[in-house]
Amino acid sequence: MFRIMSQASSPPRGRSSFAVVALFSLLLLAVTGGAATAPRPGQDLAVIVAPWSERPDALIAISHAGGRMTGAGRWSFIAFAAYDDAQLVSQLYASGAWLVIDAGGLAACQSPSSSSYSGV
Repeated sequence: MFRIMSQASSPPRGRSSFAVVALFSLLLLAVTGGAATAPRPGQDLAVIVAPWSERPDALIAISHAGGRMTGAGRWSFIAFAAYDDAQLVSQLYASGAWLVIDAGGLAACQSPSSSSYSGV
């Protein structure tokens, strides 16, 4: 009635080891990448909303969170804000942001026309 699974039905050892190494590598990459892009107080933040959003959506998220805009992005789903308040990151997520990271890595994504923007 019940059959015991044989060794022949288990995956080959080489493929299993590769999957473990690949998964560990992806996890390590995510952790180091996350640490490198973590927002730091006193630095600007890049606020990213849904890619199909219109420009006001990123700006509205900053405004609803009580943030101060420091620039617009080259694309409509990115805007930049000053990190003045420790609660700002959580408030941005609550206001609709998909991702809030340190703006240093996305400096090239800032709109040239907003590079000298002084805020709201």
